[in-house]
Amino acid sequence: MYNDAFETLVRNPKWKKRFIGYGNPDGDILIVGQEAAIQEGSEHWKSFYEPNQEQWESILDAGVDHLKDGWERGTQLYTFPEYFSPSFPFYKQEFHRRKTSDTYYWYQVLIDNFYEHVPDQIQGKDCKIIDFFRHAFITELNEHPRVNHCSKQPTIRENIKERFDLMKTGKPFWSRFKVVILACGNYADALKSDGNLYADIFGVAPGVYCNQLSKNRAKSEIERIVPEIKGRLNNG
Repeated sequence: MYNDAFETLVRNPKWKKRFIGYGNPDGDILIVGQEAAIQEGSEHWKSFYEPNQEQWESILDAGVDHLKDGWERGTQLYTFPEYFSPSFPFYKQEFHRRKTSDTYYWYQVLIDNFYEHVPDQIQGKDCKIIDFFRHAFITELNEHPRVNHCSKQPTIRENIKERFDLMKTGKPFWSRFKVVILACGNYADALKSDGNLYADIFGVAPGVYCNQLSKNRAKSEIERIVPEIKGRLNNG
């Protein structure tokens, strides 16, 4: 139900119990962030982050995604957390600064520059929801979450290097996107300076670099990179 490169990655034993990502594996845009802003070992981490590979594998095994085959057609009642799909995590989140994470809010602002943002129904009313997952796939360059991106993580360099090595094993998938948005600031310094490392993961997929899109400067960063992304998508 998704491209072969994605299925191969999901079923690769090296990705067992590892975080792959959220969103549309067949989309044109890959967004690479820093790390998830959750507490490692928390219930949220155990329910929605750690089992990511298993969740994708169960979708592939069943040939069914609850979102595509039920929730959005209105044939199955959506309740959270009973139903959860990595293809559209936390479905029905309202697009509002106070009702979602800063990062997801700004990812939505970014993707709205390229795709129509269609209202959805929430409690009988038309509302815009966080729906950039329809068009993009997101992952992290540091697989080890931390609640505050500014807090210390002594092993962060080793974590990122380990992630590079793991992502190399999934090159056919990571390299299939029309554009790779590296929204992770200095986490991507090695990719910027080492073209071979970049190519070992993303192939010839063009990369666009910016800071993590979760702070006050996110708006100006988005304004800066949108023209470049549009050019990549139009030429892809």
